[in-house]
Amino acid sequence: MEKYEKHFAAVYNTYFANFSDSIFERIAACFKRQPIHDTNAAILDLCCGTGQLSLHFLNQGYKVTGIDLSEHMLSYAVHKAKDYIKTGVACFMVGDATRFELDERFGMVVSTYDALNHLEHDDALVQCFRSVCRALEQRGIFIFDLNTRSGLMHSDGMTINEDNHKLLITKRQYHSYFDKGSTRYSGFMRMKGSEEYFRFDQTVYNTTFDLLKVKQYLQNEGFVNVRFTSVEDLTVPLVDPEAHYRVFVIAERA
Repeated sequence: MEKYEKHFAAVYNTYFANFSDSIFERIAACFKRQPIHDTNAAILDLCCGTGQLSLHFLNQGYKVTGIDLSEHMLSYAVHKAKDYIKTGVACFMVGDATRFELDERFGMVVSTYDALNHLEHDDALVQCFRSVCRALEQRGIFIFDLNTRSGLMHSDGMTINEDNHKLLITKRQYHSYFDKGSTRYSGFMRMKGSEEYFRFDQTVYNTTFDLLKVKQYLQNEGFVNVRFTSVEDLTVPLVDPEAHYRVFVIAERA
């Protein structure tokens, strides 16, 4: 899993954090439907990035812990949630999604914006599931999304986004030999409160995971009721999840 460098963390926070805005209400509604919500509503935001999803939950009165590999991303999360941190309902820490241990047990662990696609191979994914299972309360829920092989295979292309504040070039490729996707973000962005610009160049890799294996891995690590849903509707299981470009995975700890 890549660490985001300092300048790209600023770009991500400005232009990519809004995915959480679009999915928060559906995740919250899914959590509220679970019996565990009434007894343990503490949330672990795994690979929390700049903390946008965490902030949504904090604003709704939840207690949230965030973990991310990048201290630069976490600096934004800490700034956004500084008032909640002071009152003890928010906590953010540097950590590896494949091997973390926390004293607290959570009612929900959530990981979004294809963060787990950034794990390098199946063994790392299994290690992540094992760590998540340890962190969850019994009957706790794990919600995460993945880019599918179909999604990565059809993502090739380049976009250029330019205005007075930035030049953002995004180049996506699927590498069939490695069965991985890559996205390179490069360009310039104006520094906040300044006329100067900084340059950024970050490549992010997406590993493809066979969804049948993902389900089996989850079951092997102690999860039950594993289902795949669309981004638009987390209530209806998909018949053919591999046909979708992005799926959400919902599983319960036995």
